[in-house]
This record gives sequence, C-alpha cells and structure tokens, in this order.
Amino acid sequence: MKNKWIVCILGLSLLLSGCSTALPWAGEDTASDTAPAETQAVLDTAAPAESAEALPEGITELRFPRSYAWFLGKVDYAPLGASAVTTQAGAYEIDPQFATEAFVEGNQIVLRVTEEQRTALLSQTDALLSQAVDEWLNLNPEYSFESTEDHTAVLFRMDETYSSSDVDSRTKENNLILTIVYMDHAGNILTCASSEASTQVYFVNYHSDNTAAEFAYPAQEIDLTGIDWSFTY
Repeated sequence: MKNKWIVCILGLSLLLSGCSTALPWAGEDTASDTAPAETQAVLDTAAPAESAEALPEGITELRFPRSYAWFLGKVDYAPLGASAVTTQAGAYEIDPQFATEAFVEGNQIVLRVTEEQRTALLSQTDALLSQAVDEWLNLNPEYSFESTEDHTAVLFRMDETYSSSDVDSRTKENNLILTIVYMDHAGNILTCASSEASTQVYFVNYHSDNTAAEFAYPAQEIDLTGIDWSFTY
C-alpha cells in the first residue's frame, strides 16, 4: 500500500514481538536526540498483565494503551487532540459488535473479544486509519507512507518541514502522525491477537532516501528532531 504523506516524530528501539515479520525496509544513516516540547507525546502504556481469571473458550483478552480511548471502538473518525476524552477505571463503553466485555484497568483498556469481534474491530480501526491517512495526504502530496499488511512495520517518507509556521498547524501535523501510528499499532495488536505487539516505525528523508530514525513503537518515546534530519542530507 502506498500513499502520499507528511512529516513528524516518534519513539524507537529495535524490539519486535507478537506476530512480527521480516522488515521490508532498511535504513542507512540514523540519528536521534531529544524531542522538543511541542512534539513530545506521553503514551500511558503499561506492560501487559495476565488476567487473574480463566477466560471462556473462544474469548481472547487484548490490552491497549489507555490513551487510545479517543478512537478505539469508535465509529466516527477524529484525530488526536480534536476532543478531550476522559476514561475512568471501570466499564469502557464500546459497541457489542467489537467486544464481549470492556473495561479500563490501570493505564490500559482491556477488551475481551471473540474472533468475530476481533475481526470487526480490526476492520473499523483500519477504516479510521484510512481517514487519518487521507487527512495527512492533503497536507503535502510529496510525502508518502507505506505499511505492512499486518501492521508490524510502517515507513514515513518525508522531510523536516511543516506546511505552516503557525504553532497550531504544526501541532495538528504532529498529531496526525501520532494518530496514524497509534491506530496502526492498535491494528497490529488486533491482527496479531497479542497485547505485546510492536510496530517498527521508519522515518526516511524523501530527498536523499536516508533514514532519520527508526523506532520499535511503543517501546520508547518520541525523540526525532531537526538534528536527526540534518544528518540525512
């Protein structure tokens, strides 16, 4: 799958699990530094915990970062930051077509799903992801994005520029990148049926074809800066 895309930021470490496959992309020059405050994102991911109770036959328990509440199981598309979503410990509202049981526990959203529900939620998540991609494509047709079918690896081909110097516009562009990665990672968890799924994320300078950074998301926080891009020319 190939689409046109824009620039941004995310976190790294070479660590793949779940149903990870051989990566189709290899970078050349990589670099990393500390992310500027305006692009730093906090992901409330906790290590997957084992369920204390035995699950009924045919039911799989999947755990997602609590920060995914704004889109997980939602019908209408909205990018990160478009609206505030508050989640409290206890029941998590989700359409029955997507989960048999859903609740918030610590920093995680826990879904207990049948195979049919897992497939339906994956399809819905992919639909939201497609809308996020389309929104980003409208920002700069020179950029492109690639993803493996199982969501285990994604590649952003872009540069360090923004479409506007306006702070709000920059934040929107950053949030669109995060929206895409978060949704793709959720798709990875659903495809692999594993809460430990990791998505390898590559950022490549489309001018030189050199890699600015590569991340095993969500193992590390976002830390891509202009310094990283400077080494790609």
